[in-house]
Amino acid sequence: MGGPSRWHIALAWSILLSACQAGTDSSPTVRPVTLAIDVVDSSGSPAPGSLVVHIVWPDPSLPAPLPDRDDRTDPSGRMWIRLGSYPDGAFDSLRLRVQTRGCGSGAQYDLNLPATELVPAGRDTVVARVVVAKVPAPASATPGDYCAFGVHPQWGPLGEYGFNLRVVSVVGEVIQGEWAISHTASYGTDEGTFAGIATDALVALDLVHALPQSPCAGTLRGAVQADGSWGPLVFWPPEACEGAPSRLDFALSP
Repeated sequence: MGGPSRWHIALAWSILLSACQAGTDSSPTVRPVTLAIDVVDSSGSPAPGSLVVHIVWPDPSLPAPLPDRDDRTDPSGRMWIRLGSYPDGAFDSLRLRVQTRGCGSGAQYDLNLPATELVPAGRDTVVARVVVAKVPAPASATPGDYCAFGVHPQWGPLGEYGFNLRVVSVVGEVIQGEWAISHTASYGTDEGTFAGIATDALVALDLVHALPQSPCAGTLRGAVQADGSWGPLVFWPPEACEGAPSRLDFALSP
């Protein structure tokens, strides 16, 4: 009988090496961590339509997918945010930047939270509670001034422009008024008029720019809630109009 073949020697060496690695591997377990954040006002009422941007320190071992720039807190004021994966779920601290519905002054909050202040909720979830000032009422088909912040697709993730609506007249389901977009970047303001419909279920506003040659116009469309308030509207303009399509949560202007 001949000696062992090279294949048997290679297989034996592979098994021995695997056994040695298994016996000495002490790498920590890497687990994904999710933040459940509740945004409420000083009376404890939820603050729906709030934007939450997070920064975790240190950086995760495995980063989470980029969030959708149109993600907002739900009607209960809650949002779930994937923070990435950490050894044994551990991280040091969390910075949160919160912008509440509308676009009034004082609607932005900047918070630094050590991990020890976050409440565990299950194996891979922590909970934070943020208290903000009273949030203005949502827009409706009632004459008045309303505003929403918008997140620019290139300059996000924070709110970059304010979208103002002035409802001038409501006759039956026909609604008319004026609109304006004010950017924080210094390239001017777009403005014009709108006309459309507001039923028990749907609001649809056609925007007309004050300058006929401007491509920045489009439509605002969204659902109407059971109480008559507007849910999130989506801004659908031509490609040349920056900052859209984008979710807009209109609220009474201060």
